Amino acid sequence: MTIDTTKQGYQKCGYRTGKCTHPSALKRNGQYHRLCAFHRQKANWNQMKLDRKKREHRRSLTEDDQALLSVEVLTPRALDEEGLIGLGSDELEFFLDAIMTTTQTNETNFY
Repeated sequence: MTIDTTKQGYQKCGYRTGKCTHPSALKRNGQYHRLCAFHRQKANWNQMKLDRKKREHRRSLTEDDQALLSVEVLTPRALDEEGLIGLGSDELEFFLDAIMTTTQTNETNFY
């Protein structure tokens, strides 16, 4: 199948190195994919390989490991929800000082 490069919307393959000059593959709806047929096939193969490794790793986990993975993620609480309100004034001051120091350190390391 040849692709008419004069057609509206024609795109070059968007492979990350930028060296692929093949045209992007066409979707069933007539729009273009981001990658050419070769790089789509390669990306799909890599994704299947990654999925297979994840499945094998999940199967190899013990019951304890699986239980840890299924624990709900902790969500932040408001200060009035059994949190910092129970702290004394000196404990609260220490806590706030620790947060501010960490925040300032992270901001200076960012640049």
